[in-house]
Amino acid sequence: MDSHGRKRMIRLSDIVLLVGLLAVGGGLAVLLGGGWQSQAALAFFGIGGGAFVGTRIRQRNG
Repeated sequence: MDSHGRKRMIRLSDIVLLVGLLAVGGGLAVLLGGGWQSQAALAFFGIGGGAFVGTRIRQRNG
């Protein structure tokens, strides 16, 4: 619950979006062939995707 007593629900579209962003990051990591570049790509898409989906949920619920 948020500070106003409302539930913040995650939708299926949010999960699909996050999984899609992780898949893009994973594909980019494979193309980069390992090393710190591939790890950075996964971190960028993982953290960025999570922040993006979290912001979507927050804005949707007012």
